[in-house]
Amino acid sequence: GGDFGLDVTKNASVIFRLAGGYYYCTLPSDVSIIVDNVPISGKEINTRGVGVRGGVGFRYSFLKVFSVGVTPEIGYHYFFGGAEQSITDNNSHGLDLNVLAYFRVGLGV
Repeated sequence: GGDFGLDVTKNASVIFRLAGGYYYCTLPSDVSIIVDNVPISGKEINTRGVGVRGGVGFRYSFLKVFSVGVTPEIGYHYFFGGAEQSITDNNSHGLDLNVLAYFRVGLGV
């Protein structure tokens, strides 16, 4: 993914960000959740999938090479079914929200 900055003033920019990728996470086997009144352990939940996210934020640059910013993002993820010990082959999907806060040093390359 990447981002695009639209300069508002000499030092301030509105940032448009779009990214996608492969999701891989770990989940302890002793985790248990309830879905439709049925307990599911962590071994039955697949932890691999794909997702896409995008957001609009703000970046402030100073001293020619430094910038700070914040970009709230909304995303959609889709985890594939077929976990190692799954009794079903269900897929899971949903929306997620996060906020990307950063400090950036530009190398001038």
